[in-house]
Amino acid sequence: MKKILFTVFIAVILFWGCSNSTGPTGSGDLEMLLTDGPIDSTEVSEVMVKFKEIKVNKTGDLTDFKTFKEYGENEGIFNLMDLQDGLTSELGTKQMDAGVYSHIRIIFDDTYDHHITVNGSYEPLELTYSTEEGNFTTGHLELAGSFRIEEGIKTSLILDFDVRKSVVDQETGYKLHPAIRLVTEDITGAADIQLSNIPAEVDHVISYLYNDGTFDETTEIGNDFTNSVISDDPNDSNLIEFDYIEEGTYTLVIATFDADGNIIDVYTKSIEIVNGETAQESFDFSA
Repeated sequence: MKKILFTVFIAVILFWGCSNSTGPTGSGDLEMLLTDGPIDSTEVSEVMVKFKEIKVNKTGDLTDFKTFKEYGENEGIFNLMDLQDGLTSELGTKQMDAGVYSHIRIIFDDTYDHHITVNGSYEPLELTYSTEEGNFTTGHLELAGSFRIEEGIKTSLILDFDVRKSVVDQETGYKLHPAIRLVTEDITGAADIQLSNIPAEVDHVISYLYNDGTFDETTEIGNDFTNSVISDDPNDSNLIEFDYIEEGTYTLVIATFDADGNIIDVYTKSIEIVNGETAQESFDFSA
């Protein structure tokens, strides 16, 4: 089987807004939403997962996780492929003690038939997770990164799965190895890039964003552009869309491929992401 490398790329984006909470003093509402970053392959139609429970941990005590949401038999089931291009699904809302939180723990339901569908073929998806900081129990996903719940304020977290980096096709089957990042809403924006005059010999195009100064063409071509922040392929209008990107300067990398998946050319362009704005960019292959 042709090796397919994706990544679950998880971003937590904080949104601050007014709440009508009437709860006790010292508490605020916490809302979580789920979205998925686009993948590089058109071969995948489903990545089906089910959450059993989400827990949160206040800074300073890693042994004390509080339940945010428990899911019943028919709850917490998601096809990550349905949550792309900025679409979200609500994970839950709960009143929580005010303060700073340092971890989110997602527990997958080990009784559910997690799977991926590739070229119409159903394949089981094994849930495993590990990081450089240590190994976690199979089926647990650990998100490290602080967020604050203010008294009387609604805090919304967006969990952004980028499937490209996390589903790995190994000889023994597909495995889930999530990578994680944390960004806050007040330093995030978006970018739309309109492509034009795509050469006739090009079968498909994939675009990537890299933090400024981190793209090395030789290295990244050799590792399937693993170090990119996010990736996208153009829609029917040849538009690239990047959502939930931290404010700053980025290198836009556009790779063209032939029908066999071989790289034809790689193009680069510097773009700026500004908080609260969608950058409107264009790229003309004939220029």
